[in-house]
Amino acid sequence: MLKKQDLLNLAESMNLEPEYEKFYRFVQNFTMHLSQEMQTDTERVFQCLEYCSRNLIDVKKHFGISGDNTFLLRNWFRYILGKKTELKNLSMTELNYVFACCARICKAKKS
Repeated sequence: MLKKQDLLNLAESMNLEPEYEKFYRFVQNFTMHLSQEMQTDTERVFQCLEYCSRNLIDVKKHFGISGDNTFLLRNWFRYILGKKTELKNLSMTELNYVFACCARICKAKKS
């Protein structure tokens, strides 16, 4: 298990555009849900993200993105899935912590 400072450093190294806050929050909530169900396999998180990246038209409605603009969402999924090997080694709790930190940093950047 990594130290909290290591996890925070990992979060700070992520792409933290303010517009990505809701995407990070989505994954944070999903990992929290899986943890409550006693799921520990982080591969399930990435399977969900891969599914979502292939179904952007349906997913964009969940995030409140209107029209044909899926550019932001597509780029975020591509970025996160590109970091899969680095993030996959984390436990579900650590993954939740990293995505929560990312969401908070993005929110702070909006202000």
